[in-house]
Amino acid sequence: MINRARTTVRKHLARLIAADTIAMCLHGLAGGVLILATEVLIAKINPLMFLKVRVLYDILVIVGAYFCGRITDKVKRLLIKKYIHLVRKYESVLVGQFIRKVPICVIKSIAAGISLSLYKIPLYIFSARIFGVSWGQIRLAAGLYLIENMATGWLYILILDRTRRRFATKSTTDKP
Repeated sequence: MINRARTTVRKHLARLIAADTIAMCLHGLAGGVLILATEVLIAKINPLMFLKVRVLYDILVIVGAYFCGRITDKVKRLLIKKYIHLVRKYESVLVGQFIRKVPICVIKSIAAGISLSLYKIPLYIFSARIFGVSWGQIRLAAGLYLIENMATGWLYILILDRTRRRFATKSTTDKP
């Protein structure tokens, strides 16, 4: 009986890791052109240096994609609880009427942008410093990544939810 339970847990975890990794890869592919433009054209990073940093960075991001999914789940759960609390607290006030109209999908998108930034920007800084990119270029690229992550959070959460559904895993934040 215990072995059967362990096998079920392992299968569920393997599916979750696969779904999170696929979601991270698809999100990375979708933003690839934007990333190239921000680093090479705006931050003025040498194309060869860009390639070296991106290879190491992408390996680190893909290997730990499951952890980004977990961060997303936790941030999403926290923001949804805060949202519900704010709606209840200011229910009779005009602010509460405005807050109530914010759809949950917007909150999930914000949570995804925050979790992508918390996960990916430190990995980018680590990768860039290994290959000697200047701090000024790193700050500029990290700032642009923050903007990009917040702008494309909706895409990541959409891909993440669909891949998890495809691999038949339940998100831990389906219920607040």
